[in-house]
Amino acid sequence: MSMHQPKNYPALSDFSAILCEDVRDEKNGKHTLIGVFSSNTITIQKSDDASTAQLPSMAIFMRISNVEEGEYEMSISLTSPSEKNAFEGIAPKKVTAKKKPHQKKTTLVSVVKLAGFFLEEGNYKFFFKLDEHQYEYTFDAVFLDKPIPQEDASTA
Repeated sequence: MSMHQPKNYPALSDFSAILCEDVRDEKNGKHTLIGVFSSNTITIQKSDDASTAQLPSMAIFMRISNVEEGEYEMSISLTSPSEKNAFEGIAPKKVTAKKKPHQKKTTLVSVVKLAGFFLEEGNYKFFFKLDEHQYEYTFDAVFLDKPIPQEDASTA
């Protein structure tokens, strides 16, 4: 009869997320983040429908450090300002954290990509779960009535 040791989950401070337009996987295990939003606010021009705005593409790059080796059930979801489940990405799926020989613990990386996503104005909550241990990332969508003015390169 085998006894399972309880898992020590990483602290909330070990979780980080970056909001950007796209994430590309490189052959060497690296990721290229494109169009990184400099804050947790997406500023976008309204669609013809005044209650939403379309974002051509959006990605969330998540990393959680200090993960113990083992098998976890991972799930991802996004809740809109109206508290609707705007996105359920990865239905619970098994992932295995395996450390390299020189590491004591490992890092899990996950990327969510959304194309042609319609946003409503307000606060979004993004949830990343390992088993029942939940990590949260929030961001705001702010709408503009007029296009964002582009800076004139000749005056910079």
